[in-house]
Amino acid sequence: MAFHVDYWDYLGWRDPYADAAYAKRQSWYAQQRNLRTIYTPAFVVNGKAWRRGWFNRQMPKNGKSSGELKITINDKQLTASYTPVTSFAEKVTLNIAILGMDLISHIEAGENTGRSARHEFVVVGYKTINSNNGHWATSLPTLHYEAAKQYAIAVWVNRVNDPTPLQAVGGELHQ
Repeated sequence: MAFHVDYWDYLGWRDPYADAAYAKRQSWYAQQRNLRTIYTPAFVVNGKAWRRGWFNRQMPKNGKSSGELKITINDKQLTASYTPVTSFAEKVTLNIAILGMDLISHIEAGENTGRSARHEFVVVGYKTINSNNGHWATSLPTLHYEAAKQYAIAVWVNRVNDPTPLQAVGGELHQ
């Protein structure tokens, strides 16, 4: 998933998929990880930055079972339940991301002026909801970009004060 941030807008080209909330989310993530700088890693896997090509590293695998996350979507309503391997000891957060697929942006300023960039799995709608019991009923997130040709959804749970995903599900979204 790609959370496009708005802090590059000052370069003269506004990213049509960016949202100020995603920059705040990135700052919170860095704060939770005690990172000294905010940056955009190639990937975050199991809650940690990962870049392919660093000494030809394979993507890390957790291999642990943390429970089962089930979701159902009916029209614009989503219900979810998370059953952890061990009993609940703290609140958990449900994250819902609507992803825009097959997006193209035309770069109007900066070092790539005049070029086009193709994007997949761009977060165009996002919301979080806390729960004490691992059950949720909510509407899908509002989209801040509505012109994607195709959409997908990613849903994951994490502990309230720890952004590391416990379990995730996703798939194509038919709207």
